[in-house]
Amino acid sequence: MDILVFALCLAIGIAAGYRNWLPPYLTSRSSWGLTAAVYLLLFLIGCELGSYRSVLEQMSGLGVQAAALCLGGLLGSALLCRIVGGGGGV
Repeated sequence: MDILVFALCLAIGIAAGYRNWLPPYLTSRSSWGLTAAVYLLLFLIGCELGSYRSVLEQMSGLGVQAAALCLGGLLGSALLCRIVGGGGGV
């Protein structure tokens, strides 16, 4: 059910952007809002991970390789966003 709600919200957003249903003052601030939402999401994911004591206790056993993989994914995603987004935002 969650994926249906996600797909519906995305479709409505695409239609609204394509048909210019939103006022210009709102669309001009959409980049800032999107960046704020991503930071909030990352913060909430960190809070969720931090609440699992067993995961934090096992972090030392995961090793440098797992940490490097996570860091590489994060940096790769940020770099791709910068390239695709034209250098602004992230």
